[in-house]
Amino acid sequence: MSNFDNAKFADDIRKFQQKTKLSMDVLVRKVIIQMGSRMVKMSPVDTGRFRANWMPGIGSPDTSTIDAVDPDGSTTIARITAAFANAQAGGVLYVTNSLPYARRLEYGWSKKAPSPPGIVRATVQSYAAYIASEVKDIK
Repeated sequence: MSNFDNAKFADDIRKFQQKTKLSMDVLVRKVIIQMGSRMVKMSPVDTGRFRANWMPGIGSPDTSTIDAVDPDGSTTIARITAAFANAQAGGVLYVTNSLPYARRLEYGWSKKAPSPPGIVRATVQSYAAYIASEVKDIK
């Protein structure tokens, strides 16, 4: 006679799947918020309007623009964090800046732009590092 309990095994598998899904959701949230925050912080500041126009989107990019300014980026980072607070793994998430001069800033148009140029490109290149950094914290 075996001590193996099919119902308990099935329940353990379900719990593992739920925990794994939850961990993936947490990972996705942390990484997208970290990446969005980095793009805000890397943005050159004249008035702060460019920093204020990083927009979070779930499922599709938010191409709107606002007239607000956010020189230190804290309001924009808070907006990104709130928007992705319930994001789930498997969805498509965006952080976009649709100001007409965003492309020029990405490619080094401003003397205040990062050197070498590339706000989005530099952040995307660090994607694997963000994941590795966050995975070690999720148990």
